[in-house]
Amino acid sequence: MNRAAVLLVLALCSCQTSLVAMGADQITRPLRIPIIGTEPGAKDIEFTTSDHLKLKAWRFDPVGQPIGVIVMVHGRDINRQMFLGRFKHLTDLGFVVVAYDQRAHGASEGEFCTFGKREVDDLKGVIAQTNIAPVVLLGMSLGAAVVLQAAPSEPSVVGVIEASSYADLKSVLEAHKPFVMSDATLALAMAQAEKQADFQIADAVPEKAIARLKVPVLLLHGSEDPFTNVKHAYRLRAAATGPAKLVILEGVEHNDILLHDQGWQVIDDWLKTLKVATSAN
Repeated sequence: MNRAAVLLVLALCSCQTSLVAMGADQITRPLRIPIIGTEPGAKDIEFTTSDHLKLKAWRFDPVGQPIGVIVMVHGRDINRQMFLGRFKHLTDLGFVVVAYDQRAHGASEGEFCTFGKREVDDLKGVIAQTNIAPVVLLGMSLGAAVVLQAAPSEPSVVGVIEASSYADLKSVLEAHKPFVMSDATLALAMAQAEKQADFQIADAVPEKAIARLKVPVLLLHGSEDPFTNVKHAYRLRAAATGPAKLVILEGVEHNDILLHDQGWQVIDDWLKTLKVATSAN
């Protein structure tokens, strides 16, 4: 092999190594968007995870005796402020509302996103430390995947609202493979991501979790979602064995699923039907 060929091989190997490292980081290291200001009525609180991280949060209390608590779990690359403008509305319905920054997001500690391995335990810890029942979980995107995975083993949960969850993580990563990556390079990037964040991509399957969920679940998805194709919503609905309502918001994309009044009207109506169950507990 001549010198030029050797240099080309070395360059290609170096390029692949860089792509693998970049891909692994894109999977496991979310953007950390800072919290800007606060929200009227918010009480600053924090939770401690089982691996001793501090998760920063807000709590909002209703006037009078609460009928339960809604725990809100945001998506990847954002923070609890994605729910701004909706807290008072939920407290007006009689709920305590808790919204926290997931690990490695916002003002919370942590370096890696593990798509449920650690986040599910984090959510369970938030529920336990909040110590209010009954519990309704509301999650968006990554947060939706987390609430679906956590709910089946949480006896205090009486209802789940998920918006834009994926059915399984692996198919999403494969669907959004950068054009500069081969399938083999993506596989190496996923393996490196698993190693550096200590989780298994194959375990991040909300589709399996929803099959074990017996409480009512509301599934919201945008028909034009470019990130988690609407097919994921239909897969989740097909896998559900408990009472599940699927609502497809026409013309809505991924990041704006909870920005539309039509989506919140659906949530409102669903919560009112659930209130009978929550009040009875």
